Amino acid sequence: MKNQQSPALAIHSIQDQRVPISNVDVLLNDSNFKQVIKVETKGHHNCVKDQYFWENVFHFIASNEGGDSR
Repeated sequence: MKNQQSPALAIHSIQDQRVPISNVDVLLNDSNFKQVIKVETKGHHNCVKDQYFWENVFHFIASNEGGDSR
């Protein structure tokens, strides 16, 4: 994942019991991900229930539109 060139968004729940939040540090340290948005929802598949989920997604898309797609 260190060679990834395209923008990438990761969103992770701090209450996720299946994939611990400590895994986020690995993702940030061992990839080209610059940011992981942490949300406060329960469970592994509930990030979309965070009140800022869609705002974060749309902001990410808007901030990366027209970027270099090589």
